[in-house]
Amino acid sequence: MTISVVAHPASSAEEVDKMTVVSAEADVNKSAPCPGSSTEAFVPTLDLSPMFSTEEAALLESADVQKLVQKMRHTMETVGFFQIVGHGVEETIVKNMFAKSKDFFDLPEESKNETPMTPTYPYGYEAAEILAKGWHETEQVADSKEDEIKDTTKENLNCPSTGDERSPASVDELEKPAKRTKTDHVEPPAKLQKPEPDMKETFNFTLHKSFRPFKFPRQELFQQGAAQGGSAENNVLDLSSDLSFQQACETYYESMFLLAKKLLQVFAMALELPDVNWFLNKVDEHQSACRLLNYPHLDQYQPNKLRASPHTDYGILTILKQDQTGGLQVRNEFTKSWVNVKPSACGNAFVVNIGDLMMRWTNDKWKSTVHQVVAPPLIRPNVSNRRQSVAFFFNANEDAAIETFPSCRESDGSTKYPMVIAGEYLMSKHGKANTN
Repeated sequence: MTISVVAHPASSAEEVDKMTVVSAEADVNKSAPCPGSSTEAFVPTLDLSPMFSTEEAALLESADVQKLVQKMRHTMETVGFFQIVGHGVEETIVKNMFAKSKDFFDLPEESKNETPMTPTYPYGYEAAEILAKGWHETEQVADSKEDEIKDTTKENLNCPSTGDERSPASVDELEKPAKRTKTDHVEPPAKLQKPEPDMKETFNFTLHKSFRPFKFPRQELFQQGAAQGGSAENNVLDLSSDLSFQQACETYYESMFLLAKKLLQVFAMALELPDVNWFLNKVDEHQSACRLLNYPHLDQYQPNKLRASPHTDYGILTILKQDQTGGLQVRNEFTKSWVNVKPSACGNAFVVNIGDLMMRWTNDKWKSTVHQVVAPPLIRPNVSNRRQSVAFFFNANEDAAIETFPSCRESDGSTKYPMVIAGEYLMSKHGKANTN
């Protein structure tokens, strides 16, 4: 397949966790500035174009590239979130993916459920995920060196192969006093009255070789629209059965992989690794996943629900494309407040954040930051507040060893985390947010 590449954040925050939202809730739908605006603050916008206009051999000598590297290092050490422009992804690729995603979520419920996600299969359709069931729950990890069980970072991440989210605690856990842990850069949210499914539906897919041919919804479902689908014995066909949906998904997935590789080159330089391509043999058989997300229109404000409850992602990095609806918020650990990540006025920006595996890799030097999606506070008659986004969860190879970088170790050479194998780590998390 040829991929065209061009060179160049529900309930209201007050009721969920009683933390201040930095910008006024009525501003959720306003757009963020393009790079260079004086109003740009907590979540910066970085221009990736020097990585495309500079020969690889000259990256370390390029003043523009090194300026980008310095900005990236500061951003990762403080917030772990940024928006990017100059990323080289053609707008048509994004538009096609959003159009096909909308086509899928507009299908009848029974049609979408022909390709269900299950506790043992982290792909397909789901609409009952409860992100508030995993985060800050104690994780038991065996140290392979000492062969004993240790209470580590209270990381509990759901849906492993999607590289998706680590979420807030169970109700019981939320009632307990917060304890200091290795990942205590964010306080847990206040007690939730009742864990309810987030107000969203998703479809996860992967192009990893272990899952090929990947099973997508039947082509007839898209052709029939609101009509019922075909027979139960033929409820799913392989990837080739729906070329338009397949092509949009494949093209988007592959373009995100190319973008992720460019970002890893910047990461390698920011971490002072010995080679700009240091990460490549850790991701050449990456088990990444793409998640299509639909947040249905709300006829009235629902103050006790979130579109996506507070969580962190758990892979290497996440590349998110959001529409102009708004609602994404990032937790500012310094002010103990929520910051709106407004859709860029440039129209072509992606939101990028690192996940927990990268934070482990850097010994907590880089931040895997808590984020959420809030419901629109203002319901306007005859104005849709439906929200769509697409998240690419970039994960390492299944057998990649995640061990602290030498440059990120403590002064005595110690680390906060034991070595983990990426695939085992991710698969151990699946089902946390998808089981009762």
